[in-house]
Amino acid sequence: MRAFVLFFLCLAGCASESPRSNPPLPRPELVFEDLRLKVYRKGVPQLLVRSPRVQMMKMNGDISADRARFDFYVDALTLDAPRLTGNLESLAFDAAGGVTLGSAEFTATTPTAHFEGKEGARGVATGKEPVAVRGAQNGRPFSLDAHAFRFDVDQQHAVFDTVTSRVGAP
Repeated sequence: MRAFVLFFLCLAGCASESPRSNPPLPRPELVFEDLRLKVYRKGVPQLLVRSPRVQMMKMNGDISADRARFDFYVDALTLDAPRLTGNLESLAFDAAGGVTLGSAEFTATTPTAHFEGKEGARGVATGKEPVAVRGAQNGRPFSLDAHAFRFDVDQQHAVFDTVTSRVGAP
């Protein structure tokens, strides 16, 4: 169960294309429908995870979820992944179908993203496809487009590859 909770803690939008269902796991051992999972740390809510359907293989830890939505209370972030697959033992997960991470200040979108929960202190998210970030800070609109990204969760540090950015006037 600890790995199951870590899975939801590790991944962090809205689909850019209409979501398709994940291919079913071969004879899933567990199927959660209309899943709502709230994660607490020291009695304080940290994360709400929702998905209309999650399939899991207990014997090897494989997991598949449709339209997974993660609401991070502490950071006021929302992550939507139309299709999510991975493994609870390795803590490696792939999000596909148009992944969006958003807040009141920005929205970041990419076709796919990968998360390695055992890399770094709290995991590392990467993307090898274009990422677009749009938002505003202090009344100034900004945009950032890159070919790839790497984000260290513990360090809260992002690195973008081949960046084009613009900042507008307030």
